[in-house]
Amino acid sequence: MEVKMNEKQVVKKDNALIESRCNLTLNQQKLVLAIVAQIKREDEDFKEYFISVKDFKELMDLKSAGFYTEMRQAAKDIRSKDLIIPREGGRELITGWFSSIEIGHEGEVGFMFDVKLKPYLLQLQSRFTAYQLKNILSLKSKYSIRVYELLKQYESLKCRRFDLVKLRELLFVEPGIYPNFNNFKLRILEPAKKDINQHTDISISYSTVKTGRKVTGIEFCIVSQGPGKKIKSIPSKILNMIPESERTACMDNAQAVFNEHGEDGLIFYLEKCNAKKKTANGNYGGYLNTLVELDLWPVEKRTREIQAGGEKVKAQMERGARIAADKARVMEDERKTQEEADQKMLQDLVNFVDLEALDAFIQGQELNDVQARLFKQGKRNILRKDHVKSFITKGSK
Repeated sequence: MEVKMNEKQVVKKDNALIESRCNLTLNQQKLVLAIVAQIKREDEDFKEYFISVKDFKELMDLKSAGFYTEMRQAAKDIRSKDLIIPREGGRELITGWFSSIEIGHEGEVGFMFDVKLKPYLLQLQSRFTAYQLKNILSLKSKYSIRVYELLKQYESLKCRRFDLVKLRELLFVEPGIYPNFNNFKLRILEPAKKDINQHTDISISYSTVKTGRKVTGIEFCIVSQGPGKKIKSIPSKILNMIPESERTACMDNAQAVFNEHGEDGLIFYLEKCNAKKKTANGNYGGYLNTLVELDLWPVEKRTREIQAGGEKVKAQMERGARIAADKARVMEDERKTQEEADQKMLQDLVNFVDLEALDAFIQGQELNDVQARLFKQGKRNILRKDHVKSFITKGSK
């Protein structure tokens, strides 16, 4: 019986199983969850659950060459990994996901869950987490799936805080891997946040919890996303503006403001709340709600736009004045340069041309031999009569 995987199937797990630890790869996690989604609400006992070989191949990203060899190895790898489930009183149950995996040759693979998992997968009535399979099939990192499940469990509470060491343990990040928080943030937290916000039914953001200057914890905020609606998460720099004790109560309102008015609008309201907090011991969330109901940001935004517009006009006028002044300075420099050239030319005429011969030439008189010789010796003996007249007239003013 070949079973086609359906992304609308629901994964349903006891919360203790959500908190369990099992170091599976991305594709192994997707495969396990696809099998969990095969369990029906009415199942009172485990039965063999099937998945098509085609779906198995796609989920495990197996290659076509030597496919059955790879499939057997993939099944063996999953069975060999310990599943550690926390129990009351500090106890732990160490088991595995499947007691057996049967690889058939008729287009299907059969999975039998370990009997110890019955309380965590069958007939769940309370303390469980459920979500559609499609929410994890597009995730790109094994950490994304783990973070998604850990936060989906707290969706109704809006926030969840982790001790950093505990979070690393739940994600199976060994102490020697990304020991520096900035690397842990860059390689694990940020990609998981982006992945979850883009592909799942919740939107998350987070802020750091510090002891002194050291990051010792992470507080996540969780917002439900409606069908087809992707909500942008609030940046951590803004979340950190909200007092830690108030974040859970304020998240719905803060997210609504962020969705409608963006970063600037939310910062405006939080700055007013924080200023009020310093002077009075009022209800922070209630005060934020009052400010939002008064709809103060649109007025403030318009005021800022007018001020920015005035500054823009002022800057444009100042720029125009600078351009005009520069142009006038250039024109004055050009005038002075031309005047200096004219004066030099006039001086050259005085220094190098016989004035009597020049005067006779200008008057149109016939030059005698001596005058002609003297005139030709001048530096400007090739000047046309009208040019000389114009120049002498200009120079005499």
